[in-house]
Amino acid sequence: MMSGKGLRSRFVLRMVLFPLALLLPMVPGGASAQDDEKPSDAKLLAQFRVLCPAQGFAAPISQSEAGGRGAPAASASVLDGDEDFDFALSNSKLSQAQNLIAEGRWEMATSLLCDVLRTRYNRLGLLDLGTLAVLNNFGVFLRKSGRGADARFLLEEAIALANALTVTGSGPLGDRLTGPRFKMRLNLALSLYELRQYEAAAEILTALVKQAVDQPSVDAESRSIAAASLGQTLGALGRLVEAERYLRAALDIRLETAPYSQGVPATMTELGANLSAQGKYKAGEMLLRRARQLRVAMFQVDHLNTAFSNKHLASNLIAQGRYAEALPFAKQALATQRARLPSLHPDRVLSLTVLGNARLGLGDAKGALAAAREAASAQLSRSASETAQAKPDPLISPLRRYQDPQRLLLRSAWASLPGGRRTWESASVPEVVGESFLAAQRLIWSSAGDAIANAAARRVATQHGLGELAARLETLRDRVEQLDAAVGAAAASNLPAGAAALLSLREQREQTNQQLGELVGELRSRFPAFFAYLNPEPIPLATLQKLLKTGEVLIFITPGQNAEHGFVWAVTRERVAWVQIPLSGDTFVRMVRSLRLVIDPKGARSPDQDDRSVLAAGARGFDRKAAFRLYKHLFGDPAIAALVTKMPRWLVVTQGEAVALPLAALVAAEPHGGQSGDVDPATLRSTRWVAFEHELALLPTISSFASLRLTANVHASGRRPFFGLGDPSFQGSNASPQETGSYFSDGDVRLGELRKLAPLPGTRTEIESLARTLGGGPDDILLGPDASESRLGARPPTRGLNNYAILAFATHGLVTGNLGNTLAEPALALAPPSMPGPSDDGLLTGSEAALLRLDADWVLLSACNSAAGGSTNAQGLTGLARAFLLAGARAVLVSHWRVRDDAAPRITGRTIQLMQGGLSRGKALQQSMRELMLDPSFDATGSSFATPSAWAAFTLVGVD
Repeated sequence: MMSGKGLRSRFVLRMVLFPLALLLPMVPGGASAQDDEKPSDAKLLAQFRVLCPAQGFAAPISQSEAGGRGAPAASASVLDGDEDFDFALSNSKLSQAQNLIAEGRWEMATSLLCDVLRTRYNRLGLLDLGTLAVLNNFGVFLRKSGRGADARFLLEEAIALANALTVTGSGPLGDRLTGPRFKMRLNLALSLYELRQYEAAAEILTALVKQAVDQPSVDAESRSIAAASLGQTLGALGRLVEAERYLRAALDIRLETAPYSQGVPATMTELGANLSAQGKYKAGEMLLRRARQLRVAMFQVDHLNTAFSNKHLASNLIAQGRYAEALPFAKQALATQRARLPSLHPDRVLSLTVLGNARLGLGDAKGALAAAREAASAQLSRSASETAQAKPDPLISPLRRYQDPQRLLLRSAWASLPGGRRTWESASVPEVVGESFLAAQRLIWSSAGDAIANAAARRVATQHGLGELAARLETLRDRVEQLDAAVGAAAASNLPAGAAALLSLREQREQTNQQLGELVGELRSRFPAFFAYLNPEPIPLATLQKLLKTGEVLIFITPGQNAEHGFVWAVTRERVAWVQIPLSGDTFVRMVRSLRLVIDPKGARSPDQDDRSVLAAGARGFDRKAAFRLYKHLFGDPAIAALVTKMPRWLVVTQGEAVALPLAALVAAEPHGGQSGDVDPATLRSTRWVAFEHELALLPTISSFASLRLTANVHASGRRPFFGLGDPSFQGSNASPQETGSYFSDGDVRLGELRKLAPLPGTRTEIESLARTLGGGPDDILLGPDASESRLGARPPTRGLNNYAILAFATHGLVTGNLGNTLAEPALALAPPSMPGPSDDGLLTGSEAALLRLDADWVLLSACNSAAGGSTNAQGLTGLARAFLLAGARAVLVSHWRVRDDAAPRITGRTIQLMQGGLSRGKALQQSMRELMLDPSFDATGSSFATPSAWAAFTLVGVD
């Protein structure tokens, strides 16, 4: 039985922006006349008629005197509205709709929302505060009911209208517009939140909270909504401590000004969830219990708002390990939601997961598994439904969504297995084991895995004569993402030009989406299998076993969260083993980080550097006992050991903190020699390192393995053998590059800092040697000042990078850093230009590398940290490794920490030589590392090659 602490990361902050949005007051507001209907208004009217077919929507009334949606004039009618319009009745109907939604009576709520929308739109038009409020509420309602595409349309219309109505003014009229303008910006922020554009929403809300402090005329309700919404948005961004401050401020306002309003328990619930997510369970429990009491008094025990509180309270108690207390609240929440919400509603899915966790904590594995299966099934069905609404539908991976039900399914399935049986022959694998294997894969979303899928789809499309269409598809997808980000930025702008820019950007995105949809239709018609490569599903055990070769074992490591235990799978052609890691997730993280700290505290330098105090980690000693303990925890269980110890080739898939695991440097047998052996070269060489027990290859996901293996022989004919770049013309003495952010200033490259990098004359020798070995000529390499971004991009078509089988980049690698609000990417440092320009700033960044079109069997990155993104990342391999995989490389040789510049060329060069002799990539890498480890050249200096920091950094990503 696990402790409650393990559930902390699953105590998800479920935002209550929906009721907050509905509580925005309906403010009178009209518009004056205009003769012509704008095209976007016509589309909105058409959407109204689709959503509300029983209602009669008139053509839009004219709005020219208000200046149009792009730049409205500050007309008094915006405030005063239509004297004959019954605002009280409209507000009353909206309030009734809110109550019906809260009660789960959605059909009646839809009817009322449509009625309010029709009456306001027909009488007052679009430039009306109340119409905007209804649009926003309708959009949130549609998103909650699973109609994501319709919701997005209405919410973005609300954003556009809010921009149009957020006018600037001066004098008496400007003062009068302060309140409505505040509400418009608030509505805009709520719409951005619902579209998951959290940064843009937070920017607006931060300004509004400050304005509310500076301008006492802002009413209390608006102040409380702004503060609560900012807290919720910061929570969604993971900034929990900041979020707590604003949630407390919102609660204080509400307790002081409206102590009996629905906003009080809503904010208490949000604050209680926030505190629970921070691990402050007792404080969170107190607030959640009080919020539940208030909601029971205000509504009923079986009201949806009460169910919301029940679910959060149950989650809090589970996190404290108080499963028996949590169970009744979880049951009450689910019973209410079953009666009032559709089967695929996300709140039902979450409540099922909470109930399953409570049952699992009480030892009811069967009941937990039943809840997990129902939740996982609903989650996948909802994901498929949302994907079907997307434009275009096959481009959204369902594996990126809703991990909690899958994690519960995995844990409850394990608990339900008969004791003692953890290994099976292929023909006798229980159904629940296969089900769990699929669930474990759904816990991973890997950017590197996506990169491999994209490249595989592109290669297969090229083979079928559709390569240009596949490349255009990728370009259009990137363009849509860019336009999405630009729409959010324009929406957040409070400048007059923002509204016009927003309208233009939305039109551009609509056109791009239309082109994308047409292209998807053509690809689907001409080559339906393309999308199976582009968006692969989890791989069943039986399918995986058919892809494996004799002598191969696929090892799948899924660490636990917090106090939970993770799992290890081992799969061969004939057998399957599944065991639990005897470590909590927290302990596993500490052990991996400790081992990484020993192996790479600052990085190793070559012996000819002046600062010999930070030479290879051998001078500090490598903790072989810690490496052996970690090995035993992962592979020591007899069920796993029986499958992996004698297999010559390991294909390893990891996730979470396991990505940082120095697998090659683990020790496979009890080390001898004590602590003195940790620094003694002879003892280190006699240690049984995993790197020399097995041929290792790392894979981002199991589906990426399938993609690579199925397209292994798909490549263009007539490729040249080798391209290399090395020894860029650096002029300094800095041999230990800083984070990438150190080389940027306000987004521009600091050429002076790049020039200070130390020259790498050894890389010239490395590239020239590789060229001789592989048959590359003088025109196939770039060295010295020619090793620049401009020369790389100006190569003739016959010598473009897409025409090479093997590529090597031997230069400084820069890890990811963050400079202010500018995310600096990982990059390869190239020869600095005399003057930077758009096509040459001295860096080949990850995003630029990803745009290369490669058909390479292998890319060698003989640079530091070329597999890293700057920090351990739950997405798996990041940085430059992912970029080159996305560009089309089938395999990449990367380093997970700083590599001595006297070691890197020896490993890469010798690996290629051994491959020329007929060895596989993995076997050649293994042999080159062994030869380096056995070299005694620097044993007497305290920087022996025998230490893992010298030879274990390189990892092969991909398979033969």
